Amino acid sequence: MSVAGVYVGIARGYFQEAGITNEFVPLAGFNQLVGPIATGELEIGSAGPSAALFNALERGIKIKVVADQNTVYPGQSAIALTVRK
Repeated sequence: MSVAGVYVGIARGYFQEAGITNEFVPLAGFNQLVGPIATGELEIGSAGPSAALFNALERGIKIKVVADQNTVYPGQSAIALTVRK
């Protein structure tokens, strides 16, 4: 459901109107996004917080976070983030 807005936008022609072509490629996780994002082969990706994301940022890969797909309220989280020393 977190990408429902994308599908609604496609169905209503918003992307086409803006000259944006969509191609959906299912991936197993952010690890598979890092290479294409770092080389400019991929312009937009969708992923949650993960070790791969933080490792990519630490290596200096230019990533812009522009929006969230899941708003978390106290006591009502649908995701979890675990951090260790």
